[in-house]
Amino acid sequence: MTEPASGARRLADGRLLIPWQGKQPDGTIANGMVEIGPEDERFAEWSASIAARERGGPPDDEHPVDPIGLQSFRDPRPDPAPTAHERRLATLRAIAERGDVGAMEQLAHLLRDANTLTEAEHWFRRAAERGSATAMADLGLLLGTHGRVAEAVRWLTAAIAAGCAGADLQLGLLQLERGNIDEAERWLRPAAEAGSPEALCNMGVVANRRGSNDEAEQWYERAADAGNPTAMRTLGLYVARRGEFERAVELLTEAVRRGRTDAMAILGSLHLDHDDTATGEYWLRRGVAADDPDSMFHLALFLRERETYPFTGDLSEPGVLRAAAAIATGRTPAQQEARQLLERAAALGHPQSLSLLHDL
Repeated sequence: MTEPASGARRLADGRLLIPWQGKQPDGTIANGMVEIGPEDERFAEWSASIAARERGGPPDDEHPVDPIGLQSFRDPRPDPAPTAHERRLATLRAIAERGDVGAMEQLAHLLRDANTLTEAEHWFRRAAERGSATAMADLGLLLGTHGRVAEAVRWLTAAIAAGCAGADLQLGLLQLERGNIDEAERWLRPAAEAGSPEALCNMGVVANRRGSNDEAEQWYERAADAGNPTAMRTLGLYVARRGEFERAVELLTEAVRRGRTDAMAILGSLHLDHDDTATGEYWLRRGVAADDPDSMFHLALFLRERETYPFTGDLSEPGVLRAAAAIATGRTPAQQEARQLLERAAALGHPQSLSLLHDL
């Protein structure tokens, strides 16, 4: 009688050696071992069985494992050393678990920054429930960002009552986003009167939504003076519409310098409207390089229109005819670039680009 095969084990190259049983030509049963790799359909089951035994699990009669081979081929390398970030998280968790509110907040901030939002919420909530006003505000902001508005309002209101600086501004912004203009003003106005550039700018939004353009402009002026780039961009639009070209350029250029890349599209269009095509194209191309979809759209319009003026020339000449046909069918380099820009802007969700592409 043939001896049964021994159990499975891992090989040094990662393949598996598993028991095999087959019938000989004379009808007798033979036992042996066969090597298999990940491409073999049996590999996953046998690998799982070996891994279970490596963890100290019970034997699997259908997938027997060689206990001697198990020890021989267990990975001798130690677990990788934790990184400094992982050690910090572990330390903060241990301290937070003992009830330290400061550790809870630090841990929650690190987890939020790492986009580990469920655990971040857990620790913000624990700190908030223990009376931390900043944790209340952070929890409200996190909840509001992810659409849990009613709970966000409750925690931000609690943070304001607990004296957390800036929670009133966050609650005002949340109410403004919900379209609750009166509630938004209730919280934004005190922060604006205290000089908050963001609150000043958003009081301009409140006035604008009420149709009070003059009041809105006054708020934007104050916010721009306080250094708010969004207000500079918006105020640039206001003064451009009144024909104050130089002031508009000054405001928009400063908005760009402070990070409002979408102001480049306005700068580009403004210069094009004043027949300064070189400067206009310069700003639009800077906007495109910054992935601003408005800049892509306006540059595409500029490129398309640049070669669609009434064509002059003798259409009996083959070269002239080919040039006219290229313009008519949009196959010139400029028009091809224009289409590529529209496609890029549409991919970023730009509605006018989507509409124009649909009509082409």
